[in-house]
Amino acid sequence: MRKMSIAALALVIGTSALAGCGRDASADVSAEVAKIDQQSGPAREQALYAKAKDEGSVTWYTGLIPNQVVIPIKEAFEKKYPGVELKYYRGGSSEIAQKMLLEAKARAPKSDVWDGAHAGEALKGARAAEKYDSPYAEDYPNDQKDPDGYWTAVNIYVKGIAYNTDRVKPADAPKTFDDLLDPKWKGQVAWTPEATGGADFIGNVLNTLGEQQGEEFLRKLAGQKLKVVQVSSRELLNQAIAGQYPIVLQVFNNHVALSKKDGSHVAFSALNAASKELNPLGLTAGAAHPFAARLLIDFLLSPEGQAVFRDAAYIPASPDVRPTDPDLDPESGRFKTTLLSPAQIEKDSGRWMDLFDKVNAG
Repeated sequence: MRKMSIAALALVIGTSALAGCGRDASADVSAEVAKIDQQSGPAREQALYAKAKDEGSVTWYTGLIPNQVVIPIKEAFEKKYPGVELKYYRGGSSEIAQKMLLEAKARAPKSDVWDGAHAGEALKGARAAEKYDSPYAEDYPNDQKDPDGYWTAVNIYVKGIAYNTDRVKPADAPKTFDDLLDPKWKGQVAWTPEATGGADFIGNVLNTLGEQQGEEFLRKLAGQKLKVVQVSSRELLNQAIAGQYPIVLQVFNNHVALSKKDGSHVAFSALNAASKELNPLGLTAGAAHPFAARLLIDFLLSPEGQAVFRDAAYIPASPDVRPTDPDLDPESGRFKTTLLSPAQIEKDSGRWMDLFDKVNAG
């Protein structure tokens, strides 16, 4: 049985119960925050750092892969700001949102900073996130940040299919959604029930093909008897690399690129269009370390922080820092994408999960 959706959990908890879950920028830190927000450049950085050193640490709830990018970020941040320890908790995007909503209900937030493709709008709506004002966010495109100031994309996710090149010849690999309907792939394709996996694949189909054509495709896909594997997208890719499944759906193109670099026999296909998703970064309402939290957010959105994403083979959100591997970027890689915005994910993810269940019951 799949987990309750984030939106459903927020309704069960009750957004009124989350209001004012802890100290926020309107309480005892407001004067200091307002003073620092009037500063810019080195003066702002030094003011935040001085306060952050007094706090001693900052806790980040993240869906990013620790060995690939979180630990390099931790090392770079702590080297730049001695005396401020960066702690982190790694979980799936939906898991992070659910954990934060429950902590907010208990009036005991344990994170200071969070990220997650399926977290931004839910946390904003439930008031478990707090507005923040980072000068670096001003340089980001409007479609990569919340108009009300609750989040800014820290990196971009591009997801499509991956296939084991020992089991699937590149010439035979699916290049469109319809190619997945070939009888030879019946029982040979796997996906995950995580919202960021199967549900997002369905959202991409509906957005790319349109509702009517997309639902017709999904009815046909149900006859292909896809394998449902209760793992993360990264682990699903690992299972394809190991030869357990020839084709897997809705995996990250940068993970495929990293695996290829390590010698794995795997390749990526965008099909008609890969899904493009933002990874929102935000400030926790009632954060125990509000100044260290703002210092970390500034660092992650800065060119220096974005370069860590680039060097870890992720796609930086900053328009001024491009990925090292040009094949990861839709423009230089010459493939199409369809944007699944945080607002649409929050609005439609529940329906996509229902359709996921129907396809697998097919």
